[in-house]
Parts: sequence; structure tokens; C-alpha cells
Amino acid sequence: MSERADRVLKALEGVPVYPPGAGLSFVPTETIAPSHGTLAGDPADVLVATVEDLDLDFAFVPADVPWASRATEGLVRSGRAALWVVDGPLWPALRQLGIEEGLKATAWDPGVLEPILDSETDRARTDIVAGVDAGAHAIVIADDIAGSSGPLISPDYLNEHLIHRLALLVAFAASDGLRTAFHSDGEIRAFLQSIVRAGFVAVHGGGGLPLIGFEALLAETRRQGLALVGGLDSVVLREGVPASVRLGAHVGVLASAGGLLMSDDGGITTASEMGALAAAFTAASTSE
Repeated sequence: MSERADRVLKALEGVPVYPPGAGLSFVPTETIAPSHGTLAGDPADVLVATVEDLDLDFAFVPADVPWASRATEGLVRSGRAALWVVDGPLWPALRQLGIEEGLKATAWDPGVLEPILDSETDRARTDIVAGVDAGAHAIVIADDIAGSSGPLISPDYLNEHLIHRLALLVAFAASDGLRTAFHSDGEIRAFLQSIVRAGFVAVHGGGGLPLIGFEALLAETRRQGLALVGGLDSVVLREGVPASVRLGAHVGVLASAGGLLMSDDGGITTASEMGALAAAFTAASTSE
């Protein structure tokens, strides 16, 4: 394993590393290409080239894209860590009922979701196997359980109907030696103890939160013994390069204290935001 990838895995497991790890999460490859002079083409090649151009340590690779295995193999060859992203069981189940009806069911009729959750948990296991086969370094289970204003489901629903399924996926990845992080947007502090009990070692979160909210999340993840991936808020990146440089410098200082791997929050949608992210990474790398 490369030094960079090893450093990312150590950071995910709570080991202080310096310099802190930095990488891309949910950034569309069609947004990346024009931002950094990368020629449009195979999305796998675009992702790997961008990670190299920005001198980053890791990238998320969505399991549900046809180029996922090629991107993972390219990141491995480049000495970077590939974090294989698998959709958790909740949101696919909600979509099958309709999002509004599904969310209502979590409160009023949770039994209707049970067979769908079982099926989606099996599907997620299959997706994890594909990541293992591709050579991924770690797994990310993505299931939004909160938004910027608070939880989308109740902690009771998570604990009674979802967490044991997530724990099964974590244990399944661990059987192949892979650590697992959990992704959700928003204010997830109410769920962190459950996330720890499920066996996750890190969370990618904070999307939609102001900086003060992200700092509160970072303080709580540190208290719970979790690593946090994120910090470079797309709302700030939309304000342009000067604001992004200030954010990057601040997040770089936060990361140097441990427990934080820097990345976008998953909300980048334009080439200009990608350019601002690059400026934030540069500022973070020179901060102390």
C-alpha cells in the first residue's frame, strides 16, 4: 500500500497524521474536467487525473457508475486511497414508496418498509463485494438521515429499524479487512452514538451546515472517537476564490489538530465551484 493511502486509512481509524489527508467526495466528473484542464473523456481517467493534479490523497468512487472499478484501479495505481461509496438501505427504500410517503412510514407504519430494507441491505452487500474486488481501500455507506435543519428520521427509528442493518454492512466490509465510514448531509450529531455502535470509524458530513455547525459536528465526532471527512462547504465555495481561500486556511488549521480529513461537502455542481475548491485545498495545505 502506498504511503498516501496508508495515511488516509490511519486517519480514518483515528490515528493523528500530518499533513492531514485531503480528497474529493461527491464531485461530478463533468464538473471537474473543464476546471483543471483535464480533457473530457473516460470519467475514471478524469477523476484520477484531477486527484493527481490537485495533489490529493483520496477520492470517493460511487459504486453505481459503470466506471467505478476503473477509477478505483487508477487511484490505486496512482498511490491514492479509493473510498468506495455504497447507497445504504434507507433512501432506496423510501424512493420505492415515494419519498414523502416513505418518510411518513418511518413514523407511522415502519413495518411497511421492512421487506424493502432487507432487500436493499442485500443489494448493498453485493455493492461492497464489487468494491472489494476492485481494490477499494475503504467503504462509505451513504444514507441521508438529516438535513441542515435537523433529523429526517427519528433516533428511535434509526435504532430500531436501520442501525442493525448498517451494522451488518460494516461487519461484512470488515470481514474483508475494510473500514467503513457513514455519509449523511446535515445535522447528524443526535445520531453519532448509534453510528459508533454500528461500527463505523468515520463520518462524511456537515453538508448544508454553516461553519459554526460544522465545528460543532467536528467537536462531537472527536468526542465520540470518530474521524470526520469534509469541511469545505459548497455554499462558501460559491462565494468565489477569496472566501474559499479563507475557508481552506481555517479548515487546514482544524485538520492539523487531528480527527479531520479535508474534502468538499458533496454539493459542488459547477466548474467555478470546483476552481474555488482547488484554491481552498491550496490554502489548507499551506496553513499551520
